[in-house]
Amino acid sequence: MYLEVLNSENKILRKIEANVFDIENIRHDLIHQLVLWQQAKKRSPISHTKEISEVRGSTRKIYRQKGTGKARHGSIRGAQFVGGGIIFGPNKNKVYEYKVNKKVKKIALLNALALKFKDKSIIIHEHLKLNTNKSKDFLNMYGDKILSEKILFIDSNFDDNFMKSIRNNHKVDKLCLAGINVLDIIKHDKIYFSEDAFNNVLARFK
Repeated sequence: MYLEVLNSENKILRKIEANVFDIENIRHDLIHQLVLWQQAKKRSPISHTKEISEVRGSTRKIYRQKGTGKARHGSIRGAQFVGGGIIFGPNKNKVYEYKVNKKVKKIALLNALALKFKDKSIIIHEHLKLNTNKSKDFLNMYGDKILSEKILFIDSNFDDNFMKSIRNNHKVDKLCLAGINVLDIIKHDKIYFSEDAFNNVLARFK
């Protein structure tokens, strides 16, 4: 199986062997696991209840220990009193992140790319660079279909002209090769690689 490398005029320059992405049985379960893991990493708790140490009030013992005929109590901030601390309530310090093995991450990323490869959604350009920062030139180079699909560009680094040309297009995203991940691959319709970035990805899996 091969993928074509296009130049700035969208003409075929050469072909790259991509047999590593020719996977018959895609591991959707691992892709799903990594998507949940990435979402959990980004999650930050909002709900928060104050514990005994956080509520206002004196720490003085409210009355003596013995001789009153009442139950024993310490601070007015105890959980048994109205306005006291909450025990085991939601806390802003909760961490939702959990561990996933490196091998699972690697296999899931391979399968996510294989899924896009199977759908013919991976396009490779010789380089992702523009001579100007005009959106019009960007559309001329990469096609008008970009207006109707969610596109992800992946390269080792991006020049200023390219970054400025896509900043007003909410359907176009960019991602440095070092940060390639399953969630971004899955949620975009088309993935555009520079030839250098794609060769680096192939080397990672070979």
